[in-house]
Formats: sequence, C-alpha cells, structure tokens
Amino acid sequence: MDIIFKDKGKNIISEEHAIGINEYYKAFYKNDVLILEEYYYNTRLAGMDYYNFDNQDHKSILDTYLQDYKDVGIVEYTPYTNGYKLTTTFGYNEDGLYVTNLDLYNPEGELIGHQSLYDGVPDYYHTRKYYYNREENPEKYLFECTYREETGELWELDWNNEHINNSGQDSFVLTNTPKDIEALLALTGMSRELADYYMNSNVVPDFAKK
Repeated sequence: MDIIFKDKGKNIISEEHAIGINEYYKAFYKNDVLILEEYYYNTRLAGMDYYNFDNQDHKSILDTYLQDYKDVGIVEYTPYTNGYKLTTTFGYNEDGLYVTNLDLYNPEGELIGHQSLYDGVPDYYHTRKYYYNREENPEKYLFECTYREETGELWELDWNNEHINNSGQDSFVLTNTPKDIEALLALTGMSRELADYYMNSNVVPDFAKK
C-alpha cells in the first residue's frame, strides 16, 4: 500500500512534518483508492477510519481491526442524483456502535451539513451547517451554526472563517427570531429562504431528501 501523511485539514504533508505536530493522519491507499486512515493525537494513535467502498459487512471489518485500534470508524458514501453526497461514519469501540456521524456535501464537494446521532437520536449540539461565499472566500466556509442540545434552537453563528476562535470575538449569537433573521440577512446577503434553513436545526430531513 502507498502511505500519505495529512494534517488535520487533510492537506498532504511529509512524514517529518507529521511527527512534529499534534494532530495528523496516516492514510493508506491501494491502487489510488483510500483504504484506511489512522488518526494520531499528541504522537499517539487515537483511532482509525476504514473506507468501506467494497460494502463489507461491519462485523468482518471489526473482526479485522477493532482489537488493534480499539476505536474504528466505518465510512460509507451515499451519492444522490443531483450531485450531493452523504458520508456516514459509524463509530465503534469495544462496547459496540456509539455514534453515527452524517456529513452532507454539495455538488462542488463542500461540506454543508453535519450531525451526530447517539442511539439514533440527533445531538443538536453536534448539528452544524456551513455556508460558503465563493466571491469573498472561495475555499473556506463563511460561518458555522451550532444548535442547543436541549431545544434544538440556534445557539451560535460562528463568524470565523478559520474556525479557530472560541473566545466569541468575530462571532455573533443569533436565535430563530424575526430580529435575528433580519440580522442574518444583513450580515450575509443570503436569501430569506436560505436564512430560514440555517435557523432550522433539523438537518436530517435535508440529508434524507437529497
């Protein structure tokens, strides 16, 4: 297999660079197809994702890898006819399935939605939607939405392209009210229909209908 090292943004780096940083991936390719990625944190192996392109049953994958890795993600893809793609990652440990992560990509390959499910129940705190403005910033999302776990209402609109600022600076906290929707329209220039989408926490139907 061919081995490629990546930083946490999945950019290709050298092995020497990888060893010198806190988080990196070690990816294994066979015939240019990604087979698995090991995740390292503080120089320690923290988990592995297996890319299930050949539709193996989960038990056979876990029988092969779980004893060595302890934490295994099984990644599967669902393509849609309109160009959207859903990535589902099933997270297993020695106790069984503990989380299912859904990631929705638009036809341009940009991540536009994320949700974590525990026992099949959406965790609103880990529900996120991303909005891109290619004219201002063609490669990174313009903001990120996070939702309250208890109620599902919008908790924070993170106005930070780099997503490295957790202090509240350059961030706005908006809720699903007429006043805040108007603020969102003014901040982004997006349509009212799109603003309503970002204020709505329930992204699972949006995943399912693509």
